[in-house]
This record gives sequence, structure tokens and C-alpha cells, in this order.
Amino acid sequence: MQLTVNEARTFGGLKECRLLAGEKGLNRVIRCVDSMEIPDISQWLQRGEFLVTTGYALKDNSEALVQVVEALAEKEGSGLALKTRFIGEISRGVLERAEELEIPIFEMPVEMPTISLTEPLVRRVIAGELQNSSRELSGEQLWHQQANFYMELVLGIIPSEKEAFYRAKFLKWPQPPFSLFVLDMDGFREQVENMTEAEILEIKQRTEKILRRILEKNGYTGVLVGRSDSFSCVLQGQQEAEALKELVKSMKDAVQAGVGMIVTVGIVEEVDSYLEIRHAHECAADVIEICRIGKRNEGYACLSEVLLERAIRKDGGNLYLQKFVQKYLGALEEYDAFHRTELVHTLQVLIENMGIRTKAAEALFLHRNTLLRRLQKIEMLTGVDLSDGNQLLQLGIALQIRPYVGGMPMLKKK
Repeated sequence: MQLTVNEARTFGGLKECRLLAGEKGLNRVIRCVDSMEIPDISQWLQRGEFLVTTGYALKDNSEALVQVVEALAEKEGSGLALKTRFIGEISRGVLERAEELEIPIFEMPVEMPTISLTEPLVRRVIAGELQNSSRELSGEQLWHQQANFYMELVLGIIPSEKEAFYRAKFLKWPQPPFSLFVLDMDGFREQVENMTEAEILEIKQRTEKILRRILEKNGYTGVLVGRSDSFSCVLQGQQEAEALKELVKSMKDAVQAGVGMIVTVGIVEEVDSYLEIRHAHECAADVIEICRIGKRNEGYACLSEVLLERAIRKDGGNLYLQKFVQKYLGALEEYDAFHRTELVHTLQVLIENMGIRTKAAEALFLHRNTLLRRLQKIEMLTGVDLSDGNQLLQLGIALQIRPYVGGMPMLKKK
């Protein structure tokens, strides 16, 4: 049974919304529901989509809102619900264009949570899909529905594991447990600022093709979801960390070679249920930020590798953490800044090499005596005995914490 916009007005949050324009389009069929707060909304609209947004990314730009209405019409979307808290009164030009194209526009009450509107609609759409589960979706239709399902999980719209299970079965989603990773394009908006919409769309489509090809080549079963400047991937089964990192590295290299974009990737090795995907997605986003803040050269990491950094990042303003870093590294940072030396970097390399001085000297391309002089200076400034394993551990923790609680930027190798 298909859900029309007119029928959707009789229940849930949409019942409380005011129709502003597009009454002639109330017979449009709602095939999916999405909530987006990104500048390039038009890029991601799909057939039958009912869009819910505050328009925050489009505020002070009525022309962009007109483009969203036109994109909905072009892609046979079903309607638009707007919360006007940020955009203010919807311009006459937007409403006239919606009336002309027969795209229903609704104004949401300012106090209404978005989920109050989206959840009842999603439930009804799901019910209709399950009734017609014998109907096979085409490749692109299936990918879009799988992407919608992922975003509903991430947004917490689906209330129970049981409901998620039946929806996943219909959409040919992998069954838990999963592994999950998110690839985020570095500086995407700045790089595409002067490109046309067609050029931006081409980059996204080429990137998606590259990623799908690598997944297929390596025999992975899963779902790939593209959203704005990122791609999320849910893989069947819990994969080994090293295998995931090898897969992600091949994707990074291929995307950089194929479309000229550098990506940073956050990996979550273990996801035990559908509803846990929401938390896993958040963790993957945290890992991406940790990679960027911590200047990880690989541009990717597993959650299990950065649990300490993630915990610190959540409490990075803690005064005691700042004092801990200052106690062990403050004097070194000041000395490096004043004398243009690399004592902090030398210490970091020593710890990376398990305190083995010969290996640290090789990694730094230093004569052993030069390294020893540096280490003596470090011991003098910090009051730490570098041959004491426990004290070396404290310095290692301080170095890990350092990027997340302030301190001077890490000096790069010459």
C-alpha cells in the first residue's frame, strides 16, 4: 500500500504542520523520508523522497531553497517540511515555485522535534514496503533504500532491534555482527567551492564506483552509503583489525589516485546489533577527528587503537589532564620553542621504539652519541629517568594526551 502526502497529513507530526504551498501535489507518493542539514541537499534527493529540514545550512539563501524545491520536482520527490526557526519566514518566491511545480511545503511548529514528524512516516513507509516485499528493487533503488535505512539507524529513528531486523531482511542488509568504517573527504567543501553541481556529483559518483569495486574485488559483503562528503561502509561479520586497515588503505590510495581527494577513515571493528550502528557511527567520526588532531600519518585508525585518545577528547578541558601534560612536557616544549630543537619529537621516537636507544637513533638518522646528548637534556629538563620503565610510560601517556588538551604543535621531522 502506497502512502500519499495527503494520507500522511492525517497522523503523526505532519498532522500538526501547516500546508504553505503545493496543494495540487498532495497525491504524491512518499517512498522514503530523510532529514538533512547540509548545503548541497539537492545532490542527495531521491525519487519519492519526503524531506524534513530546518534549512540551517540554507539560511539567508532563498535561492538555494528554490533549488531544493526544483530538485524535488525533477527527481519526483514527494514534499518538504521546514522548521523556520533559522530561516525565518519562507520567501514568496519559494512558495510560488513550489505551487507551480506542485511540491507540497509544510511549516513545522518550532517546538516540534524532527523525530516526531519523521518516525511515524518512516514506520508507515516500512509497513508498506513489507506488505510488498515480493517486489524486487533495482540496483540503484536498493542502494538508496539501504542508505536511508542506515541514516535512520544513525539518527535513532528505528526504535527496536526487531523492527530493524525485518527492515534489514527486506533491504538485503548484512546480519549482525558487523564491522563499520566511515571515509571522510578532507577539505571537501573548500576543494569543490568553485565547481558546478555536475562536477561535484561526478566526483561523488566516481568515488562511489571506486569503493564498490574494491569491496567486490576483495570479496566483502556489505552496504556502502554516500552522504555529502563522506561514505560509510557496513561489512558482514566482525573483521580483523589488520584486514580492515589493509582494505581501507587500498581505498584511500585508489580515491586519491582516481579523483584527487584525500580521505581520513575511522574504523569500528565490532558492532553487535543494528541499533548499535548509531553509536558506532559516532565512534567512527571521533576516530576521524583523532586522526586529524593527532596528525596520524596513515590517515586512518581503528577504534581499539585510540580508546585512550577518545576518552581524553571527550574530557579534553580537564584541568588535571592539562597539568599532567604540563608536568612532563612543559619544560621540553618551552626549550624546543626557544632553542628550535626537537626534544619532544626525539622523546616520541624513543617511546615508539620501546625505549631502545639504538633503534631510536636509527629512526632519527642520528649518531648514537648525538641521541644520548639529547636524552640527557630531556632527563635534566623533566627530572625523569628514561631508563625507568614506569617513568617512560608516564611520558608516553603525556604525549598521547597532549594533542587533545592543548600544548604546542608537534614538531615535524626534518
